[in-house]
Amino acid sequence: MSPDSPEQNAELGKDLGLDFPLLSDNGLAWTRRFGIVWESERRGRLPVPAVYLVDGEGRVLFHYVNPNHRVRLSTDLLLAAAEVSARAGD
Repeated sequence: MSPDSPEQNAELGKDLGLDFPLLSDNGLAWTRRFGIVWESERRGRLPVPAVYLVDGEGRVLFHYVNPNHRVRLSTDLLLAAAEVSARAGD
């Protein structure tokens, strides 16, 4: 989910050849609900980078939030969290 418009997300998905939709939170409504919005003097309201793994029942199985946009979740850690979450669902 990104703050970009649905049109921008659709174009990005097409450019990347994705077979799933990219979700838009253009007005930051969900970002506010998750409590991960911050104020930038130069750019206004922005989402804090975050990753959530959610199961089919809507339960959050894993989350990672870091207000420092330069620090991102490693691919290895995300894949390990997804693997553990999948095994827990068996």
